[in-house]
Amino acid sequence: MIEVIGKVIFLFCEILTIALLFRSLTSLISTVKTNRTTNLLYLVTEPILVPLRRILPLSSRVDYSPFVAIAILQVIILITGLI
Repeated sequence: MIEVIGKVIFLFCEILTIALLFRSLTSLISTVKTNRTTNLLYLVTEPILVPLRRILPLSSRVDYSPFVAIAILQVIILITGLI
């Protein structure tokens, strides 16, 4: 049972990591959020990034919260891979 839970968490973190990577890439390419795919990426990733933005200090124009979120997700993936 615990292996199944670990695999579900692993898969969930992998999907979120990919979504965060795509969101970061789309934010570099375009600032317009009218595309359905872009809207979906923001809908999925924003609940993860908002708390991190509150914690992280503001920098010039770079939003580091996606990178921190990906790092946290990778640690969770590493831990669930050990279970």
